[in-house]
Amino acid sequence: GVSNMVMGTNQFRWTVNWNGCSSYDDVIVIYNVAESNAGIDQTLCANSTTLDAQPPIFGTGRWSVIQGNGTIQNPSQNNTQVTNLAKGVNIFRWTVTAYEIQAYDDVSITNNLFDLYAGPDQSTCNNYVNLNGEEPGPGGFGSWYIQLGSGNFSDNSLPNPQVTNIFVGTSKYIWEVYRNGCSATDTVSVLRYQPPTTSNAGADAVVCNTSNTYLLGNIPT
Repeated sequence: GVSNMVMGTNQFRWTVNWNGCSSYDDVIVIYNVAESNAGIDQTLCANSTTLDAQPPIFGTGRWSVIQGNGTIQNPSQNNTQVTNLAKGVNIFRWTVTAYEIQAYDDVSITNNLFDLYAGPDQSTCNNYVNLNGEEPGPGGFGSWYIQLGSGNFSDNSLPNPQVTNIFVGTSKYIWEVYRNGCSATDTVSVLRYQPPTTSNAGADAVVCNTSNTYLLGNIPT
């Protein structure tokens, strides 16, 4: 048995001695091995991170995208940055090549960022509206906040509450949702028009011997 061989070529000689003479023969053992460790899985709220594989003891390594998306800054560097991560699970492979042998290991990068929709902007003549935000989704919860203007929410934890006591002009409401350790917000605008002046057509009139008269409606402000 032979142990502790070095990577690559190892040459061993077998020598036989007999009656003062000797002969020998050599055998070559090529030790080829590649080892890969892509690092630990990550869960984050970001579109970028740093891949952190162990540098190869022998040979060279290279990153590649197996699932999802990502722009790898330097594919041949073990601890390179990756940007433009897709939402959800992204899998990257660290392949090490040594002495024509390859080994690989995968790392999972989960991007829990998400988009959110607070509903369409609205305009009304009333002092109330019904909001229509996106559902928080499984395991998520949300809250409405006033960014501008006024209003009272029937229940600010619901995605579709009624808002009353809206002032004239523009009010803006923020819908914020937390899910899987990440948060997202979106804003909806509500424009309440100035109520019209109360109409007054004037007093009734009776006329004699004429087909003309004056209508005396009030002047709207």
